[in-house]
Amino acid sequence: MRAELAKLTARTDGHSGGVGTVGAWDVPEELAERVGTAHQSMSKYVGQFVAAYQALITRIETSAKDFDLSDLAAQDAASGAGRGLEPPATRESQN
Repeated sequence: MRAELAKLTARTDGHSGGVGTVGAWDVPEELAERVGTAHQSMSKYVGQFVAAYQALITRIETSAKDFDLSDLAAQDAASGAGRGLEPPATRESQN
């Protein structure tokens, strides 16, 4: 997941500049203004997505680590079941 996020941020880095006009009359100036606004909005939303995706990755990694620790604790508890019982087991079915 972090590799995918790195690819996304690598592709979007450096694209935060403005949009230039292609002419000196009203149509290209208005077009450049509207494209610039759309570009700024898209950059903002991509930034918000990246932040949310980073938070998601962190939560998933934390959950995976917690699950692994819980699984190890459960295995340890299960392997200790029956230790110290009196009288000791005498048949295989009692182990």
